[in-house]
Amino acid sequence: MAFTDGQISALLETAQTEDPQARPAAPLLDVAIVLILAAGGLRASEAAELRLLDYRPGDEPSLRVVGKGRKARTVPLDPGVAAQIDTYLSWRAEHAADQSDPSPLLVRPDGRALTRDTISYRVNRLYARAGIAKPEGEAAHALRHTYAVSMVDVGVPISEVQQLLGHESIATTGIYLKASAAHLRAASAAPSAARLLASTPASQHDG
Repeated sequence: MAFTDGQISALLETAQTEDPQARPAAPLLDVAIVLILAAGGLRASEAAELRLLDYRPGDEPSLRVVGKGRKARTVPLDPGVAAQIDTYLSWRAEHAADQSDPSPLLVRPDGRALTRDTISYRVNRLYARAGIAKPEGEAAHALRHTYAVSMVDVGVPISEVQQLLGHESIATTGIYLKASAAHLRAASAAPSAARLLASTPASQHDG
């Protein structure tokens, strides 16, 4: 399942507002999670394993991702996405005592590292608050799927999509070719979270 532009926009807008049931709320964290998954194509487990040193800001921002089989890959980030991660890092500096390079990139408001289950929980909360039906399977995987389909839709070669996703077999990546065709037949271009971010007012909440 790949989300539509409208659904990704709703998810980003929801992430930028405080969750009334969260104690405390952390919208900057939620935005970072959505963007890392939807604009980076990471698995929830990969996002949970990110370290501070894995984020590389600058003129060509990227994430170093350690995937299945402990194989590392580099995922380029849109500058707008990197700017949101930079904003999140300012929030992180106020909530996490450990600022060393090997410390977790994504942390809870109490400074503890996020786990795969915590990421899935927060993404599920965002779906519910945004009025988006929970996809089948792991909550966060639909965002990775959306990233993959969007890459195929804009003409990125399937071999490069394979590298970006960290797939062992190109046959696995080939599933997204079929998904992309179905998506286009439905007259709904797969969303680019980075592009949508540019049209969504940034939240100023500190969380």
